[in-house]
Amino acid sequence: MSAKSKMMLFMAVVTIATIFSLVQGIISGRLIPLVLGFIGAASIAMWILALRSTRKDSNHHT
Repeated sequence: MSAKSKMMLFMAVVTIATIFSLVQGIISGRLIPLVLGFIGAASIAMWILALRSTRKDSNHHT
């Protein structure tokens, strides 16, 4: 399995866990699932920003 495939699989799991945590937190009104959901959402956002900047850098240098 390539590094890119492993990263995509990991981010898919993070996305699913994030959605589940946010839904659980909203339904139950508990703070911990909401916090975990927001942390997951922040990590997904940072991953997307990193991918965009990596693509821009690689396209700019070619």
